[in-house]
Amino acid sequence: MLTKQDEAKQFGSNNSSSMRIFIKVKSRSYQEKVEKIDKNHFVVWVKEPPAKGLANKGVVKVLADYFGVSQYDVRLVSGFTSSNKLVEIKKI
Repeated sequence: MLTKQDEAKQFGSNNSSSMRIFIKVKSRSYQEKVEKIDKNHFVVWVKEPPAKGLANKGVVKVLADYFGVSQYDVRLVSGFTSSNKLVEIKKI
C-alpha cells in the first residue's frame, strides 16, 4: 500500500510542475479527512462551515497535510462557491 507521500510522488511523476485533482467537499464534518475515489478524484471532509471562505481554507489545510506539502503549494483553481472543486497541487 502506498503512503500519502508516495501517492503524491506518483501523481507528479509525469514531469509536470503540478497535478490537478477534482474534489467533493463535505463541510461541517466532525473530523477532517481525505478519501481517494480514483486517480484524480477525492472526497474531503472539513470541520469549517461553507461561509466566508472558511471551508476553502480548511480544504487547503487538509490537502496540504494529506499530500505532505505546504499550504502555499495547494491552490483552488475553480469551484470557489461550490462543493465540487478543482485543486492544483505543486509537485513535491
